[in-house]
Amino acid sequence: MNMIDKVDQIKKAREEVTLAPKKHRVSDIQSPSAFIAIPSRALNDKRLLNNPSALQVLCVLCSYVQGTSGIAFPSQILLAKRLDRTQQAISRQIVKLIDWGYIKKIINENALRQKGKKTATYRLIYDPKISDRQLINETNDPIIESKKAQETLKKIQPEVVNKKKLYNTRGCAETQHNDVVQNYSSLTNNNYIKEKIKEYLNVYTHALDLITQTRGQWRWDQREEAIVEEIINLGVTLHEFRKAVQKKLHQCRKDYSRPPYTIAYFKAYWQPKTTKPEDLAKELGKKMKPKYTHMYKS
Repeated sequence: MNMIDKVDQIKKAREEVTLAPKKHRVSDIQSPSAFIAIPSRALNDKRLLNNPSALQVLCVLCSYVQGTSGIAFPSQILLAKRLDRTQQAISRQIVKLIDWGYIKKIINENALRQKGKKTATYRLIYDPKISDRQLINETNDPIIESKKAQETLKKIQPEVVNKKKLYNTRGCAETQHNDVVQNYSSLTNNNYIKEKIKEYLNVYTHALDLITQTRGQWRWDQREEAIVEEIINLGVTLHEFRKAVQKKLHQCRKDYSRPPYTIAYFKAYWQPKTTKPEDLAKELGKKMKPKYTHMYKS
């Protein structure tokens, strides 16, 4: 089987799990995942059961949820195409879902807001008792963790970093280079590394399609590219990466579990382990422990 036939086979397999049979389809736009998680209370809510259009919009929104934070940012135009409705009809249902407490539109100042996105950002409310602040503090979603890291960097960097000029040890002003300020999500300008990053991500993409036949909640974005660059910098070869990915995905398929939604899962395989202070103390204690056996030899 050549590569083109294999790609066609993958597309067909993915189509079978994300779309209804051809004659019964609402549209040909595939869902990002083979399954979705919706708030359980929605199936016990008369308002939704009596308004199937609102329930459909809720389900489609849930299919775009990123990570564990319940964040999604599909455009209303995309939702309209998925359900073969007008944008105005989708907008009316979103207003209802907001009023009924199933989704929340995230404002620009909120840390859950996706920067750089022109479309609206929504939070799917799975647990009404959890506030946005609690979600930000407790989630391990890589999207939120990335924002936390960026905010931390802003706080610990000297104020001079944000100025156009820096001063050397002689007090002379120097033009600040762009590489002085390191952005957590920035990528290398090295074209060779960029191509290597694509190779590693293509390995993961194809492995997901072939082994688990679903990409779950994983998305190819700048965050993932930055993580792959870090993996490459650790000296991990493409062969080693492919082997680790295949092993994990075969395990996911065997256990019927979701595949990792971030490449950061694999980075931990090769990241140097840090020694805990208590373990270091124990090891030092063992080395310093006196040996008395030789003192009693005649």
